[in-house]
Amino acid sequence: MTTAMRFHRWRSWGGAERRALLLHRSTSSSASWWRVGPALAEAGWRVKAPDLLSHGASPRADRALTPEIAAAGLAAELADRPLDLVVGHAFGASVALALVAHGLTIRNLVLDELPGPTSVDWAAEADSVLAEVAEARRDPTGTIDRVRAAQPHWSERDCQQAVHDLASSCAEEIADGLRLGAEWPRLEATELEGPMMVIVAPEGSGRDQDPDASSLRGADRAVARQVADAFVELAGGHSLHRDHPDLWLRTIIDFAG
Repeated sequence: MTTAMRFHRWRSWGGAERRALLLHRSTSSSASWWRVGPALAEAGWRVKAPDLLSHGASPRADRALTPEIAAAGLAAELADRPLDLVVGHAFGASVALALVAHGLTIRNLVLDELPGPTSVDWAAEADSVLAEVAEARRDPTGTIDRVRAAQPHWSERDCQQAVHDLASSCAEEIADGLRLGAEWPRLEATELEGPMMVIVAPEGSGRDQDPDASSLRGADRAVARQVADAFVELAGGHSLHRDHPDLWLRTIIDFAG
């Protein structure tokens, strides 16, 4: 069975004509959009969010999970008509860029904490995923306590969901894909038809010193400023839609109309 034939687990909100797609980060799932999906539906969107391959209840990739592999698995299910809004968070932002390469029409694109190819220590990120998934499976209660302490702005539901998603992830396939991160789709090489916004956390002191700092730094950040139609910096960490959901949502809705 090829990757493109594997059907995903989806969550949906709303029934409006305008179509919105939400793409989650590594070791997360469509459930991470529990607040965003209904809010966008209320704002006039028909919202869908998949569990990407190797995440949640969707099939495993059976290989290193790169954005290209994840996008290939989605493209056939999304090809029926254009997408009015795509929001991708971190790995999901790279998947969104790969969907453009697959020929999908995206009228408004939001890249939230797009990982810069030279901004991330990819080997360290891969090792971290393996360790975090193992810990979430071994000691979920203790892991929730640690997430709660590290993320004081998150809701209790977000803390618990993050750990559940970690434990449900296929760590090896995700980690193998992260080790190829320097080869993931580049923003400057992507030909977009519609407007594009990049949302980032403050650059901070770098990922080695602060694991929740922005994954778009230095030269990668400068490129994004030049290429994006809108470049927005919001106070918070790597998961801005969980840190400050109201402000994040208002930023998305103001951009997409």
